[in-house]
Amino acid sequence: MVVRPFVALRPPAKYITEIQAPPYDVMSREEAAQMIHGNEKSFLRITRPDALHPDWDEHDPRLYEEARQTIQDFRTKGWLLKENKPCFYFLWQKWKEREQTAVYAAVRCEDYEKGDIRRHELTRKDKEEDRTTHIATTKVGTGPVFLTFRDLGAWEGIKNTIMAYAPEYHFIDQQEVEHKLWIIESDEMIATIQEYFEDIEKFYIADGHHRAASAYNVWKRYGDKGEGYAYFMAALFPSHELAILPYHRLVLDLNGMSSEKFLERLAERFALDVSSELDSPRKGVIGMYLDGETYHITIPSRIIPHDPIESLDVSLLQRLILHPMLGIDDPRTSQRIRFVGGIRGTQSLKKAVDNKEAAVAFAMYPVSMDELLAVADANKIMPPKSTWFEPKLKDGMLAYPLEEAF
Repeated sequence: MVVRPFVALRPPAKYITEIQAPPYDVMSREEAAQMIHGNEKSFLRITRPDALHPDWDEHDPRLYEEARQTIQDFRTKGWLLKENKPCFYFLWQKWKEREQTAVYAAVRCEDYEKGDIRRHELTRKDKEEDRTTHIATTKVGTGPVFLTFRDLGAWEGIKNTIMAYAPEYHFIDQQEVEHKLWIIESDEMIATIQEYFEDIEKFYIADGHHRAASAYNVWKRYGDKGEGYAYFMAALFPSHELAILPYHRLVLDLNGMSSEKFLERLAERFALDVSSELDSPRKGVIGMYLDGETYHITIPSRIIPHDPIESLDVSLLQRLILHPMLGIDDPRTSQRIRFVGGIRGTQSLKKAVDNKEAAVAFAMYPVSMDELLAVADANKIMPPKSTWFEPKLKDGMLAYPLEEAF
């Protein structure tokens, strides 16, 4: 795969903790407004200007123009500086006891078009157009696409060489994730990294399908404006360092059934056991919380298909329980289902059911990286809300200026 060093816009180290922000799409408008309040340097002023104007339509053209102007203001005030030369950047993150590392690089829109940057999720046109307009107006890619790849064995050596030096940034964020970032400007190490990735056959989008699609749209529409439009910023993680958290389900009602009737129907098809733990212990077992009681539903192996999509626990839950028993035909559009990312844990599921916000909760076993890569390799699409990656990548550490990238 082709990767290129690029000229980043980034904060001076003394401002990094004030400027860095969560990804633009993991919070509501109100939450973004709370994070921005009292912090004139928050990068959310660039990625989420809608939070500053609650009375405006969230796609008002004035918002994109405000984002463009705010980037200029940040540069004028010295809060965002332009790198002197094209560089790679090396990221280390630690969350709880787990560490993961990545190289920030510019990757080709052409490889996305060819399918060498593989996808596993569908995108929504409205979200795509929002970021497409944001990039086109500001001429800046404000956040990375989270990519992964299969390491061929040399990653550890590259990592150890880089991490022997002092990082440019070192901070702990509000979610207690520790971050370090190194600037890689030596021609020798840049060449080593490029040679390493030449042997990698595919990249896979772990998170950031809308960012990638939007960067591609900008290239297709405005690519004649310069070479930088043909690339987008990505953080490249070896797959063996990543862990996927589960995405749980809350169903708001039992489709007209009593709890007793629902339990009866489940017991007809599956092994249904009372359990002290809601978390699923393994693939093929789904945790359930109903009327203050915790259960494990075991799917018989004989009815699990040999298919990368249909064998996923989220697919089995949908096909065997949510659709035929609870009447959830399409989880993408149904108003009767909610999704809870794994970082919030199963206690939040119990709380929702106990507070009568939902009738039943299902706790999923996480999808494995191998399962995700198998789905992408088969050119298939994961069911909605299947994977939750943690820790997230920060916005505001690095930005990609399309007309100044190289």
